Amino acid sequence: LQVSDSGSTVSISEVKDLAHWLSVAHIDTILLNMGSVVDENSEINRTFLDVFWKEFNRMRGYNKINLALAQYFEKVLDEKNKFSEFKQRLESEYGFDWGRDTDVAITEIDLVLGLAKEIVPSLSIDIIRDRIVNRDIPLTVELFAEELDAFIKKQGDNYRLIFLVD
Repeated sequence: LQVSDSGSTVSISEVKDLAHWLSVAHIDTILLNMGSVVDENSEINRTFLDVFWKEFNRMRGYNKINLALAQYFEKVLDEKNKFSEFKQRLESEYGFDWGRDTDVAITEIDLVLGLAKEIVPSLSIDIIRDRIVNRDIPLTVELFAEELDAFIKKQGDNYRLIFLVD
């Protein structure tokens, strides 16, 4: 098969290898329009980083508004395989839907952190509370790259994450 004027060729076996890989690959896409997701309160030099991180969190099922909540609370529970249990208990015991009632993390923070502490006794809820309330998270390209790298490595060799931005 000829694929370009430069003389490059692709063999049938290479096409078959690609087709096989695509059949076993897991690909997530994050599609966003910068104009519709930019927070007008963001610092201009951090706008892209802020948007990409928030949309990455949304894709993972974390809060996309409060990055500190996502990183220091939801992600920690998720890594301990307790995030689903937390959300289920919050709804069954207190009537809050974590995905829908997004303000509960702030308006009922003591309840939320208390329940999380019951589920994961080792949580340092005082530190987590301060970081959530103050939205204390260092937004750096390096930290975001580390976050992406760790997430992608957990997904395995056949995983790809694609950001499509308009």
